[in-house]
Amino acid sequence: MTNPIELTASALIHHLRFEHLPSVERGKLTLRDGAYFSWDADQGDVTLRVRPELGNLFKLDAKVGGKPRWMNFNLSLGAGQVPAGSTLGLVFELNGCDGQELPVFIRALKDGELVDTPLNTPLKGSAELCQRTLIVPVGDGDPLAEPSSFLTLVVQLPRKDFTLELRNLTLFVLEPDSAKALALAG
Repeated sequence: MTNPIELTASALIHHLRFEHLPSVERGKLTLRDGAYFSWDADQGDVTLRVRPELGNLFKLDAKVGGKPRWMNFNLSLGAGQVPAGSTLGLVFELNGCDGQELPVFIRALKDGELVDTPLNTPLKGSAELCQRTLIVPVGDGDPLAEPSSFLTLVVQLPRKDFTLELRNLTLFVLEPDSAKALALAG
């Protein structure tokens, strides 16, 4: 059975690939509803130049002044959960942020409070187009395993000038039985 967050992510990524509807407000650049960049506008001055290219999700040139405490790419996944015993997978096709490690986490909104499930392995930038796969086993007690009113995939971006092309992104969930079979096969 397909997890609802897989469907939400897939639909948003499909629409992002073909159409950006950018809007800017203080500390936020929205590519389209559910896909946006956010940063600490109180302590940093960030200028983002996003160049859409057919087939890419985005090409981004970032100029960062000051010392923002955070700068993120966010992808809304909607309400849901990933049951304990499942495995969450992310496949990124990217180019840029060479030598950088970009932490990735899933942010959950629960009863008005934000709670994060960090991925154990950061996303590594590259000087050339490459594919990176991140796999996260979801355990009992992980915020991601509990029902949430809203989930967001967050990729922390460098807080200095950088260029990043995100060609593709896939999110998948292996339910507990599939995750066990994968672990036994490995």
